[in-house]
Amino acid sequence: KETVFTLPVLAAVFVLGSVQVGFAYILFSIGTRYTNPLTASIINAVEPVLNPILVAVFYGEVLAPLSMAGAAIVVGSILFYNIRKLRM
Repeated sequence: KETVFTLPVLAAVFVLGSVQVGFAYILFSIGTRYTNPLTASIINAVEPVLNPILVAVFYGEVLAPLSMAGAAIVVGSILFYNIRKLRM
């Protein structure tokens, strides 16, 4: 059986998830004090795009076409927003 939901496994998932995600958001919140809102927003939007790309580069995982389409939508939206804002 591949998935095991024992108490030690669930505790490890909870601790790792809360520490990794919680600590990352604490650091991100501190970092937003020193950056402007647009830069913080772009960093926050690009992170989900970089995640599968970095996994593909370092672990050899194949990116699905839907993942690449999602990344293109996010990057395209960011570019569109910034170009539109520059022209105003």
